[in-house]
Formats: sequence, C-alpha cells, structure tokens
Amino acid sequence: MSNSSKLLRSLTKSEQSPVEANVIGEIPKWLNGTLFRNGPGRFKYGDKTYEHLFDGHSCIHKFQIKNGKVFYSNKFLETHSYKKTLKESRLYSVFGTIDVCSNLYERMKLVFQWPETLDNANINLVPYGNDRLFALTETNTMYEIDPSNLCIINRIQIDKYLQQATTTFAHPHILEDGSWITMGMNFKNFPPHYELIEYKKVDDIKVICENAEIIARVPSSHYFGLSYFHSFGLTKNYIVFLEQSIKFDVKNLLTGIFTNKAFSNAFCMLDNFPTRIHVINRNNGQIIQKKFTSEPLVVFHHINTYEVYDLQNNLCEIITDVCAYDPKFFDIKNFTYENMYTESLLGTSAIRSTARRITIPMKNEDYEIYCEAKELNPNVVFELPVINYSRFNGKNYQFMYAANYFTLPFSIVKMNMQNPSEVLEKKYESENGKYLPSEPIFVESPSPKSEDDGILLVMVLSDKKDYLSILDAKNLKEIAKAEIPEDVKGAFTFHGFFAQSDKFKKLNQ
Repeated sequence: MSNSSKLLRSLTKSEQSPVEANVIGEIPKWLNGTLFRNGPGRFKYGDKTYEHLFDGHSCIHKFQIKNGKVFYSNKFLETHSYKKTLKESRLYSVFGTIDVCSNLYERMKLVFQWPETLDNANINLVPYGNDRLFALTETNTMYEIDPSNLCIINRIQIDKYLQQATTTFAHPHILEDGSWITMGMNFKNFPPHYELIEYKKVDDIKVICENAEIIARVPSSHYFGLSYFHSFGLTKNYIVFLEQSIKFDVKNLLTGIFTNKAFSNAFCMLDNFPTRIHVINRNNGQIIQKKFTSEPLVVFHHINTYEVYDLQNNLCEIITDVCAYDPKFFDIKNFTYENMYTESLLGTSAIRSTARRITIPMKNEDYEIYCEAKELNPNVVFELPVINYSRFNGKNYQFMYAANYFTLPFSIVKMNMQNPSEVLEKKYESENGKYLPSEPIFVESPSPKSEDDGILLVMVLSDKKDYLSILDAKNLKEIAKAEIPEDVKGAFTFHGFFAQSDKFKKLNQ
C-alpha cells in the first residue's frame, strides 16, 4: 500500500513563529503577499480520534512571500471545541463523530440551541473588505482572525444578529468592494428555507453581520429537511442555487439525538431526486417562477456561472459549471478519516467528481424546463476547482484549475472549459517521495495578456519536506518551490486565498 494518504496528518503542535523556507528556483518579483489556508489539522487526542475528514480541528497556515523569500507558520484555531477537547480529552459531537460521554439531557438541548462546541471553523479562510480575515464552517459560528499571529479576534454567532438564518456557510461570493453574498439555513419555519444574504462592506462595524440584508428566501422542496449546500453560482444579475440529491433530514437528526448518532446520520441520499435549479434575481430578490430541473447530482463546488446574450442583447441562457458526483455512488459518510488515511476510496465511483455544464434557457416560455447537466470530460476527475476569480467570476471564461485526488500520483489539473479535451496536468511524484497537493490558488500577473497569465500557489505535503509549489498557470510548469524545514509540518487544507500586499495591506502587516 502507498504511503501518500498518511500525509493526512494529525498535528500535535503549532509553528506560530515564522520559519524561513528554502527557495529553489526564482519567485516572480511581482509576487508579494500572504497565502492563507485552512483545514483539519488535528484528529487525534491520545487514543481517541475524530472520525470524519470534516471533524479534524482547524489549523490555519500562512505563507508570507516577500522579495523572493518565503516564511511559513501555522496555528490551531482555538475554538471552544478545540480547547475543551484538549483540556478534557473528550471528543465532542461534530459531523461524523459522537460524544460517547454525553447524556440524553445534553443532547436534547441541541433541539433548542447550538452547542458551543459545534464551532470548528476548519473549511475556509476569506477576506472581508481588504482588511479583515474570517475562518468559516457551516454551523452558526465564524471567527475573525488576526492575520499577524493567527489568533482569534472575535467569535461571531450569526443567529444572534440574523433572526431569519440559523447557520452560515463556507463559500461566500466576494464582491469588488469586499462585501459578501452568502447563504444560511432557516429551520424556524416549515418547510425550512434557504436564506441568501448580503454582508455589506461597512468600515465601522465590529460584527460583519450587524447590517446583513436578506436577498431572498427559497423554500425547501422537503417539508422536514433541506438539501445540503456548499456553494452557489453568481452572475452580474442572478444567483443560481442547486437543490440537490443529498438531503439533511430533520426527523433523522432528532432520532440521532435521541439514540446518540453522529450528525452525518441526518443525511440521506435521494438517488432519484431531480436537481432543482433555483434562479434568483440578485437585484430585487425575486425567484424566477419556473421549475428548472436537471438529473440527480451531488455538488460541493460550483466552478463558475455566467449569462449568455443574443445579438439584440436579450438574455438567452445562464450557464452554470459545477464539479459533480453521481448520487448512486456518493455517500458523505464514506469520507472518514480512516478511509482517507488508508486510500481505500482511491479510484472508486464514491469519489469520482467531474465537470458538468448546466444550461438554463431563459427565453423558454414553458413552466417546467429540463436542463441537461452535460459531462464535459469524463476522463478528468477532480475536486476543489478554482478560476481567475477576481476578473472572471460571473463572466464567460476559459480556464479551470483543480486538484486530482482520484488516482495516484496526485496532481493539479487545468481544463480549457471551452474545449474540455484540452487538459494539462502537473503530477507530484518522484521515486523516493510521496506528495499531497492542495487546492491551487490562482494569482494574476500585474499586466495580464490573457486569462491564464499568472501563477498557481499549491501547498504540498511531503513525507520529507513540505513546500509551497509555484506553477506557471499557462503550462503548469513549476517555476519555484519553497521548502519548509523538515522538522516543521503542515496539514491537509480545504480552502484559502492569497492576499496580495498592494491590495490587502493590513493582512500583510
């Protein structure tokens, strides 16, 4: 058996003091700023292990790039869950792990209020405006982070400020002025609702959701539940939200609370549930009153969404590209720490996700409209897709970059979305090493001549020295790498972003 998956580490210590990396090759002179990343950094506490990939406690990683040099540091996010687990050596209930020490009274309180230990913000790290940094997950809690030392500035429970929403989520769309358009759940009404929310950029507020505005409320197609959601599409004028085959069932949740089952037990697969496509006018919040559907899909990540117009400037269709799984094979409960660590899912349909293009006709007069989810290239399996977001999010675009965790050696792929057979791949392999690359982050060149004129930043875990890999986004050639000292270790990350020093000055102090 290969050792690659053993790079899904459980760290026991942070490296808060920056260490200098050894740079091999030449970092572009214009590349100055900080790469922030977030993910599950610690699973094990003594002989106890958090059981699901989503359950490991957050570790935030930071690569400072300045004048050709790179400095690395990391820090555990000191949430209530992390501190109580560390102090008591007790595993608290999270997504796929149960608290064996809990009693029925403690669990029944979950029906009425969020437990303080369900606050492990280990999914994403994003800017608000150009001067504030937030760690996100998919409960009611987010954390504002001090970019200089990665310590917590503020713990924010959004349900204290937003009466209409009980959760936040991990993938807000970030507008040009730094505002967010985000989503949440509302279980206070039946059927439950999906809430689309704007956190407007306001300089003098302490809590970013104080002045939040509800854009739209979309009722669930399930009376006692909601389809799971992790991202959505955004164009200049519209929001596209997919209500999909993986359902969060309230009845299953209540049963699980009574019998002490993991929260993941509340999720069930509806293999034959057609994907419901909700199109919302982002300017006035009106939901397009048509029943758009597609084939059953499971989608974590939207790639991009854009509008298509005819020669008379009339809206013809909306294109939404997603990274999708087949619900007949997908089970979110399979994404355990053990399965990821032992590579038992590699090459199986359980983790096979490919690019699908959904075309939504906007001139069709019918009420019920089926929209094909066309598989663009069945041979390219990937996750964690990114684009040249700052210039092409919501616009017609050409290139997507992503990570391949389906087959060894793991790699970074680039797909031409206008000609999907045109694919490049950077494989991370050698005779003596094992490597685990992260989601690639695109950074545009200062005076770009094309959409892919820039570099990709990839955090690579190795059984020897971890490093930052810097790729030319045009051809995926590695132009430089910054090796971290061997006694300093990183951990697996889901998402992050690059704060360029000229735009995000406060995040680079």
